[in-house]
Amino acid sequence: FSNPIDAEIIGNRIYVIEWGGGRGLWEIVLPQATIETAVAEAKGIVPEEFALAQNFPNPFNASTTIAFQLALPSQVELSIYSISGQRVRTLISTSLPAGHHRLQWDGRNERGEPVASGTYLYQLLAGDFVATRQLMLLK
Repeated sequence: FSNPIDAEIIGNRIYVIEWGGGRGLWEIVLPQATIETAVAEAKGIVPEEFALAQNFPNPFNASTTIAFQLALPSQVELSIYSISGQRVRTLISTSLPAGHHRLQWDGRNERGEPVASGTYLYQLLAGDFVATRQLMLLK
């Protein structure tokens, strides 16, 4: 990779986004590990902090996954906004337990209509925690 701008590990796969002359999304599949690790055994452990992960894939076409973690049970709202700040869709607005959570966005607004290609923001509100990240929809 000559110009990697982002990478994410999901299971036994590494996804790398490259920009510049070698633009692309690379997927590297690793062999499945047969040895259990402390990380694998610790799936039930509650996270120590609140966090909002970068969506994957990004850029995306049909749908993208947004992951976040809650250190405490919280009233949660996760919304998508246009780059100008207009709310496009609220994906969830409810109380959730502490732990790791994932949601998918299908690139549609509140009325179920597909939105235009472009850069969007997604924001997580959970108690006093607020985090915002960018995502890109390409059709």
